[in-house]
Amino acid sequence: MTYAINVVRTARQHTAVIKTSATLATVGDVVGASIGKVSATLEKKKLEPIGAPFCRTLEFKDGNMKLEIGFPIASALKSQEGDVQPSELAAGEVATTKHVGSQDESVKAYEAIHAWAQKNGRNPGGAPWEVYASETAMEIFFPLSP
Repeated sequence: MTYAINVVRTARQHTAVIKTSATLATVGDVVGASIGKVSATLEKKKLEPIGAPFCRTLEFKDGNMKLEIGFPIASALKSQEGDVQPSELAAGEVATTKHVGSQDESVKAYEAIHAWAQKNGRNPGGAPWEVYASETAMEIFFPLSP
């Protein structure tokens, strides 16, 4: 698959998330369960997500990941509800691409963004996130330093 890399400016976005950890072997189950928990909490609080679910990788080291998983929402949560807490995706410039296919092969999209950044003299500027359009389609957002 060929990845088209685009640079866009994102606006600050309030989110409702669960902060958790996973390994490469467990990440699919962890993401799925967390999306379900956040969705149930938003429903209980009568809040509608304003976009598709996402997973932000806060740290990735030796096959272990610290993650933030949830949904964008219109206004900030007032307080934590069980495991679900307020967070936000910061405004800024991001490199983005779409991946269609197996989650196992999404690493190729990340490699394409890294290759593009190196070729264009750009550096990562924060934790990347994936927005899940469907079971087999995602958009990856990789913050760039100014």
